[in-house]
Amino acid sequence: MSTINDFINKIKLLEGFRFDNEVAILLNIDSRNLASYKSKNVLPNKWITWYCERYGIQRKDFNSEIITEIKEPQMNTDKIIKSLFNLIELQEEKIKTLKSKIMLLEKIVPKA
Repeated sequence: MSTINDFINKIKLLEGFRFDNEVAILLNIDSRNLASYKSKNVLPNKWITWYCERYGIQRKDFNSEIITEIKEPQMNTDKIIKSLFNLIELQEEKIKTLKSKIMLLEKIVPKA
């Protein structure tokens, strides 16, 4: 069963909204009312019916329609490996630089 968060996020996505308050206005309810349902994780049947009528879907398809997957762009494996090799090369350069500085300081400061 879909949650109210899925419901609200899907409407925000479809309508281009940023805030839950905008969804409440679209549903013609008080934003506190929406927040109350959200905190209880309750999705009233009348809102499901409203959604299906507004967006032209059948009630049986509601659950599969409402779930929104937010996919982050995936880097391909080659890019990840290349980035890691670049990082390693930078670390190796830093190590060489630090070793040079240590050697220079050892020449300046006599050992005890």
